[in-house]
Amino acid sequence: MSRPIIDSLAPWLTEQLALISQKTKLAEAIRYTLSRWDGLTRFIDDGRIEPRLASLEVEAIPLSAVLNVYVTSPEKVHG
Repeated sequence: MSRPIIDSLAPWLTEQLALISQKTKLAEAIRYTLSRWDGLTRFIDDGRIEPRLASLEVEAIPLSAVLNVYVTSPEKVHG
C-alpha cells in the first residue's frame, strides 16, 4: 500500500520545487528529502526494515512540512 504513495511523492516534490522560491524553508525541506530518498524509501523494498519514527524524528522535522502539504493536497497529486 505504501509503494503507490511513495512512487507519486518524489515526482510531486520535484514539481513543487520548481514552482516555489528556492530560498524558502519549504524548498530546503524538499531538497533535503529528495537528497535522502533512497534511505527514506528503503523500508518498502526490504521487508526486514520497519520505519521507526523515533529514529527519524530529527530528520523528519523538515520532511513534516513537505508531507503536510502533500497529504492535505491530494487533488494536486492525483490530478
